[in-house]
Amino acid sequence: ATTYIEGIGIRPGRTAKITIRDSIHYIINPEKTEGGKYVTYQNCESKTAIEEMNLLQKQYEDVKGRSIVDNRSKYILMTMRQSFKSGEVNAQTAHALGCQLAEKFLEQYGNKNKDGTPAKYQYIVATHVNSHCIHNHITFNIIGDNLTRFRQNKFTPKRLAEISDKLCEEYGLSIVVPNPNRDK
Repeated sequence: ATTYIEGIGIRPGRTAKITIRDSIHYIINPEKTEGGKYVTYQNCESKTAIEEMNLLQKQYEDVKGRSIVDNRSKYILMTMRQSFKSGEVNAQTAHALGCQLAEKFLEQYGNKNKDGTPAKYQYIVATHVNSHCIHNHITFNIIGDNLTRFRQNKFTPKRLAEISDKLCEEYGLSIVVPNPNRDK
């Protein structure tokens, strides 16, 4: 599978809440997820995820005394994509892999609490089955339950790919081998 991760900032002319809503509505689109069959919510509820994410961001701002969007980061959400080779995986397996990828990635690379346990992040995994390549979209709140902010760095995409590759290997799926000449 191939992977991709990027931040989502407040879109021009919109509020944080509207950006969260639009981002979630895109990934959970019933036409792409077999009527929502392949959508999983973690640490938030399906009916209130938008409000819950927005509320946690407002709590962060109240406690920290600064805006969620600052000169260090313009992101309010992160989105990951995991795309499988055409015909290699069914929707159920792809969705299970997406859920495991989100859990393992955030556990390993999300912020930690003072006792060393991982912060919990609100996230949604949606498996799109409407194209020739089944793929997962994972959108998570940039703020963890401990009111710390997820920070990506130059190693984040590689770490995501490594977890995905390990999961794919466990399921007997193909691994994308990086081209050594890609960045030359």
